[in-house]
Formats: sequence, C-alpha cells, structure tokens
Amino acid sequence: MWDAGTPKNVKRVILMAVVKTSQESRIGIKVVNGVNASGTNVFKTLSFSNVKAAALDQDLYDVAASIAALQSKSLVEIVRTDQANLSGE
Repeated sequence: MWDAGTPKNVKRVILMAVVKTSQESRIGIKVVNGVNASGTNVFKTLSFSNVKAAALDQDLYDVAASIAALQSKSLVEIVRTDQANLSGE
C-alpha cells in the first residue's frame, strides 16, 4: 500500500470548543411617532436595557406589549437584542 502522508503545504488546524456566556438583553419597542412633511411615518424606539438574559421570550413580549399599550402611539414591533461573550477553551 502506498501512503502519501501529509502534504507539506497543508497546515493542521486545531479547533477549540467555543463557549457562549450570556451577558444581558435589551428590549426595543418601536412605535409610530408621527408623520413627516411628505406623509411618511416617523418611528421612535423605546429602549430598555439590563434585561436578564435568561428571561423567556414570551415574558419579555408580554411586558413590552403592556408597556406599548400605555402609549398613545401605535406599536410597530418589539425587538429583543441579546449580548454574549464568546471564548475558546
């Protein structure tokens, strides 16, 4: 049997496991904040930071929807933004 071995121009790559550590989340409540001169909607995002990363999506949605219901402005969307650190082991 013929064994060519490892070609000299091939580099060996050692892959490390990546660990994700959740830090915090933010929630954004986008509302219509009026209309500009050309009649196009103008939007505003109400932002809330320091939300626990472990919070369930449904719970965050329910809270954000409740906050939006207190506004006189129309709700457009609710956005969750998660922040995490990645490290190699």
